[in-house]
Amino acid sequence: MTPDLPIDQYTLDRLADAIADRLLTKLSASDGLVDSDEAAKLASCSRSSIERAARDGRLPSTKIGRLRRYRKSDVLRLQQE
Repeated sequence: MTPDLPIDQYTLDRLADAIADRLLTKLSASDGLVDSDEAAKLASCSRSSIERAARDGRLPSTKIGRLRRYRKSDVLRLQQE
């Protein structure tokens, strides 16, 4: 039988972020995922332009935990539009 362990929200959030970071590292290496800063550099535009394109549906994104990532190929396609 497992004892009930009290866990506060802060600890739970930190654990979720750590898991998301680890998963993101693995996905980024295999799928070519980049964050909004890297996407902006690739597309030669501002970070807010990348975020606006994602909100408008012009740039697909993946959300892992609280982190949003973009495929390099989608960012480069957006740049060509």
